[in-house]
Parts: sequence; structure tokens; C-alpha cells
Amino acid sequence: MRALAKIRTAILATVVTSASSLNARVIRTFPEAVQAVFPAADNVKRQSVYLTDAQMKKASELSREKIDTALLIVYKVSRAGQLLGWAYLDTHRVRTLNETVLICIDTRERVLHVEQLSFAEPQEYMASDRFLELFKNRQLDNSLSLKGNIPSITGSTLTCSAITSAVRRVLALHKIVLEINPA
Repeated sequence: MRALAKIRTAILATVVTSASSLNARVIRTFPEAVQAVFPAADNVKRQSVYLTDAQMKKASELSREKIDTALLIVYKVSRAGQLLGWAYLDTHRVRTLNETVLICIDTRERVLHVEQLSFAEPQEYMASDRFLELFKNRQLDNSLSLKGNIPSITGSTLTCSAITSAVRRVLALHKIVLEINPA
């Protein structure tokens, strides 16, 4: 439990620092959100993965989204050594300001949870919980798009697009992570 507390403190400092530097409104901290999604977890292991150009290209092709960083931070969540899932943070621009989204993936490689952790745009542009629930149990396929089974929400079109793109990126990057480090 002490190790988990240290990880939570380090991650909290990172998220709060990133959010405050952008004047973003922190909705919930990473440790709070991960604890809510994985209440039985006793270990959240942070892992840095460095992607090659070929891996970045493959992830871009899979997601149909631009992957512009070779460094990926993966959080492997477990209980008593048993894998529960993975957590990823994706920070991206919505309209003119950034948001940070938590995307959790279960052991079947499907979306378990999507949540906005910080949001710098005006509150009326935030995605609703109902919209975020649309991603649950989804996998990376052609229907995971605003032109597929994910409807856009009037007044939050850019937010919906940004979150859908983030989920596609994370699912594609997760496939690459599993190729490098199988569960």
C-alpha cells in the first residue's frame, strides 16, 4: 500500500502541475479516478514505453489518428499480482485549450472507462457522462468513430471528436504495447 500511495502522490503532482499550467479545471485526480474504476487494485505500476518510428506509424494507421510522440506512459493495474487492466492519460487540444482524458482498458482489450480529468474549455463544451459511457466495451474498429456508432453532441462537437480520437489513439497504442510487453 505504501508503494501505491507514493505512485498516487507522484501522479497527482504531475496531473495538477500540468493542469494548473494550462489553467485547466481539474475535475478529478488520476489516483481518485483509477481507484473508482479499479476499487480492488493494490498496485498501479507506471511504465514508460518508447516507440520506434515504425511502431508510431503502425499505431497511426490502426487508429487513423496522428501519433506524434514516441514516449507512452502505461499504467498497469493489478491486485495481488493479478492483472485488472490498464490506464492511459491522453492530453490533447479540444478547441483552443487542452483536456486530459483517462482511458481504462480491461483485460479483454476493450474500453472499460473514459473520463475527463481536466478541462480548460468552457464547461458547456464538456462531454456528458452519457456520452462517455458510449465507449464502454468498445474495441478499435470502424464503428468507433463519429461517423460510426458514436454520435456527436450538439454544442460539444469538438469535444466529442477529440475524445473519440483519443480513445482510438489509446486503443491502437495499447495494441503496440501488448506486442512489446505481452500481458
